[in-house]
Amino acid sequence: MAAGKSCALQRLLSATPTPQTWKTVRGLIVDGEDIRWRGDSNETLLHLVPSCAQNSTYVDYLLPVVYQLADAGVDVGAVDIDGNTALHASALCDAGHRMATALTRVGVIADRRNGAGLTAADIAREHGHHSVVAVLNEAASGLWNAVMDADQATATRLIESLWFRIDLHRDGTTLPKAASTQRRIPDSLMRIVRERNGYVRLLHTALAGNVDEIRHQLQYFDCRAIARQLRDPRYRLDDGTITERPLLAQVLQLRLTDVARVLIEYASFDVNEMIVIDGGRRVPLFQWAVDLVVQTDITIFELILDRADVSLLVDPADFVYELWQRRYPALVFDRFAARELSLVSMRDSLGRTLRDRVLLDSLEYGATDVVKIGVLYVDEFVLNLVKTGKVSHLERLMMAGYENIDVIDRHGQSASQIAADAKVSSVVDFLGKLSQLQVSL
Repeated sequence: MAAGKSCALQRLLSATPTPQTWKTVRGLIVDGEDIRWRGDSNETLLHLVPSCAQNSTYVDYLLPVVYQLADAGVDVGAVDIDGNTALHASALCDAGHRMATALTRVGVIADRRNGAGLTAADIAREHGHHSVVAVLNEAASGLWNAVMDADQATATRLIESLWFRIDLHRDGTTLPKAASTQRRIPDSLMRIVRERNGYVRLLHTALAGNVDEIRHQLQYFDCRAIARQLRDPRYRLDDGTITERPLLAQVLQLRLTDVARVLIEYASFDVNEMIVIDGGRRVPLFQWAVDLVVQTDITIFELILDRADVSLLVDPADFVYELWQRRYPALVFDRFAARELSLVSMRDSLGRTLRDRVLLDSLEYGATDVVKIGVLYVDEFVLNLVKTGKVSHLERLMMAGYENIDVIDRHGQSASQIAADAKVSSVVDFLGKLSQLQVSL
């Protein structure tokens, strides 16, 4: 393709990224879009990706594209007219450490100097992006050079800890093939290259969002061991913390929910694993994932929650209140409360239940209708217990000191009236015996 000539991928990767960008890119590649595009400055499609990653969210949207382009055969070693690689561009963006990690993994050389004699690390250092500098220093001169120089320590680290792509291509040959012709390369290093290649391919395929290929590759692995293998031991959070990150958390971070579904259903990845998040807190993976999946794919939320041990929630009273603050659908709270009833009656450090906190928030608006609608966030869960005759659940709430049981629905009917109309005699009897001190709004 002639330099500068527009193509669909170029136009897409020059626009503001969205959660659908990676899917559109994949569709264009599958349909045969030319990935050899070069711009007026000789930049490639891979150069455009970090150039559009102006914040952490955009990085999430674009990281799968890095793996997609590499899988499609884009020239990862290409430089623009000024000698810049795609890594030089990544040194300038927020959350550039995650973009740099992806680019070095697929084969972009970290210590290559541009026309001004600067490496990507030099540029990152000038802008105070120290996490990017750390990633680039770890990448050294890349896997190809490490293997061909018989540098076993570096090659092993890049493969086993940093998940560098093994099936790299140069001059029409692959790294494993080129290495096999070099008799001076230790057998132990060649064994690592061969043994890890399948796992590395699987991780890169997952991060590219290629669901069909993931299903195909999983057929050749022991799914009981795969979750233990596919984890990043040096994952960098946006606050600079280095922690271990399972592949399931990585794909959820990128909103690759279809891949997450395959990993959970086919390979039994654990949604209850404790992970470190920004700020140093340790929470179960399913708790951290709620913000990522609820507004993206409610079906993956249901799948994750179905496998979640809700008793593992960290700071549960604050967690359910945050669900309300973010104005997530009541369905989200209902699903959690159905799994762990104590979330309804649980009190925070000031002795307030979730309903109390919702009520106080709603009172700030002053309008009676706002207050009534607000408390229904919790009350409708209780009313559903009434309608379905779950007396034992209502009794547990009462024993926990929860007072708001005989509440009013959005049509002005009390729980007692609803139970009577539904002819749920056991609930009618229970509600009739409740203390007069219990509150009904």
